[in-house]
Amino acid sequence: MPAQTPSRTSIQSHAPTPQTTPLAADVDSRKRLRDVADNPKKRRKGKPKAREALEFLSGWQVHLDVIDRKTRWMYFLHFRNDKKEDLVREVLGLDVNPDSFEFGQARGKVMDLCKHFKQKLLTNAEEHVTTILRIDDDDHAGLIRAMTESKTLARIFGGKFCKESFFEVFWFMTGYLEFDSSKPLGKYYCKHLYANLCSRVKLHLDWKSAAASGSAGTANNRTELLGFVDVMALSAMFDGVNKNQFVELTNRTARQKRAPKRKTCLLPDEDEHFHIDEQPPAAEP
Repeated sequence: MPAQTPSRTSIQSHAPTPQTTPLAADVDSRKRLRDVADNPKKRRKGKPKAREALEFLSGWQVHLDVIDRKTRWMYFLHFRNDKKEDLVREVLGLDVNPDSFEFGQARGKVMDLCKHFKQKLLTNAEEHVTTILRIDDDDHAGLIRAMTESKTLARIFGGKFCKESFFEVFWFMTGYLEFDSSKPLGKYYCKHLYANLCSRVKLHLDWKSAAASGSAGTANNRTELLGFVDVMALSAMFDGVNKNQFVELTNRTARQKRAPKRKTCLLPDEDEHFHIDEQPPAAEP
């Protein structure tokens, strides 16, 4: 009887063991990412693969859990998916064929996760800032509502920073990042991401109010906010930030879905609305 050709669903028996080697130098490559963000035509464009759900393939759950965790850290450190192919090779093996079914499904999973992280990040940030603006007994609430100067807003939100507020906004790192035990540069990164994102979201909420009355321009609209998120981690003040500056929590898995495409805007160090008033602490080995 002739040998049967293995079907796609039999691929799991040959799936390589996930590797745990960190992205190493890739984690510290904000300078290269700034160049990519500043020159969007340089981005590699790949043909879309079939979007069959990776989780439906028996035996792929181990890969899905590893991809989910690594994608959260990749997105938290860069807020971009430019390193998605590197991440897939780290999980499936350096010799994986980029044209294979496995590679395409894993790559698609990373992209879907990043889109979902971004969408819910902005939803949570808007709800968080809206709540602050509605607190009547907060001494800063009236000042924040009236404030339209981004530098002052960043200082105010920086003063309101705490780990609970951070995880309320940056929800996808809950259960994966241990804030209290992280190094000073890691805490610095969290604080100033939070302060600048909340500042930009407040200005976007002002734009939405003006748009409702028909008096809004284009500054601080949704497109600008989406673009800001794509580059907010690329400030030179964050060049020393890598995963070593944080303590990772383990033994937690989760899965997420989809959200909108990213846009491009000014890099943080060229953006008049991005503000950090203190120098970063030295990176620790």
